Amino acid sequence: MLKFLKFMGDDLLNIIVQGPYIPKKIIDNKFVEKEFYEFDDFDKIMFSKNGCAFNCLLCSLDVNIYNSVQMATSAHEMWKMLESSYELTSPIEETKISMLVHDYELFEMKSDESIAQMFIRFTNITNDLHACEKSYSNTKIVTKVLKTLTKAYQEEVIPIQEEKNITNVPLEELIKFLISREIMMTKSKNQNGEEEKEMRATCVDTTNDASNEEVQGDNMCFMAINSEVKSLEPNDDFHDDSDYSSDDDSDCDLSYENLLSDFNDLHKNYKKLIFKNNALKKEIISLSKIVEELTKEKETKLSCSNC
Repeated sequence: MLKFLKFMGDDLLNIIVQGPYIPKKIIDNKFVEKEFYEFDDFDKIMFSKNGCAFNCLLCSLDVNIYNSVQMATSAHEMWKMLESSYELTSPIEETKISMLVHDYELFEMKSDESIAQMFIRFTNITNDLHACEKSYSNTKIVTKVLKTLTKAYQEEVIPIQEEKNITNVPLEELIKFLISREIMMTKSKNQNGEEEKEMRATCVDTTNDASNEEVQGDNMCFMAINSEVKSLEPNDDFHDDSDYSSDDDSDCDLSYENLLSDFNDLHKNYKKLIFKNNALKKEIISLSKIVEELTKEKETKLSCSNC
């Protein structure tokens, strides 16, 4: 409040703190208040500042505080009321400082807030501490901000901090840097989300292709078995039932079982190859993504080092 009043001028501040200006004259070696018609130009100017001081102080209050001081008849009287209501005594001030220091020490950035939101919360605490004549150096504040960052931001800051002493930069420059990194991280996250959607779509297409290939393979295997079985069946045009003995029938049954067993083995191997093929395709997509991220990270580090 005092800082605000100082900017309004020394005359207004003196009227508020010391009391209103009252034009006086000397009669019989005594100061006597002048009548209004006796005011000279200087008296009129200074007397009008009493109203300016009252209005200035009145406009700086909110509704709740105004209700408690609306009975005041002068700026000085209003100032005395405010002092008696809001002036911090030593025990109260120490308690407030202790609470603010506690909030400062335990301050951490939330996982769902932006750099700007975090900075507003942090600045509110440091401003309140400064109002209680408790302040920290720029280096300590910057170090505190770096420690309160989430893991994602710390991973971005640590490589740059190793190259140059970032704790010596002004707090405002650090916030600008963090906001720029936040924009880049958000953009990269959106790109990764789009790539993930494309990868999922590719995996679905690959699975559908694999299913179609598997069905076609099954059909081909069944066709091969049917053709083999038909070749083993007796031909009624050239043979009759008496030409085949029980031994021949058992041989035919055994051959069919062997073919079926071979088919099952081939089918299992085919499924393994399809699974391996899908896994290799996913690995190729993953490696391509890693290569792209490393390339972007390299370009970012080179640009930062040039800065």
